[in-house]
Amino acid sequence: RDLYGLLDTRAATIRRLPRELCPENKVTPELSGRRALGLFLIAMFIDECQELFAHPDYKDEAARLAEGIIKRGPALGIILVLATQRPDAKSLPTGVSS
Repeated sequence: RDLYGLLDTRAATIRRLPRELCPENKVTPELSGRRALGLFLIAMFIDECQELFAHPDYKDEAARLAEGIIKRGPALGIILVLATQRPDAKSLPTGVSS
């Protein structure tokens, strides 16, 4: 949830930057090097992710959040790495595996 929340925070930071500093509206190595902006690279690793995506209470929320991070994260300097020994339809939601 916290990582997903950072997507909006970082997007707002990028929107406030002058167009010449960020012409493509995404985090570049130059922007991530400016510590004051707080746009450093963030990587989250989840091992045995099938446990999360199969949890009876959290699976739907986890799938929604993971899919959002996977889609928007790279442009905002956020990378989500999911690991499982069973990459099948039961262990990974379709939106995540695609």
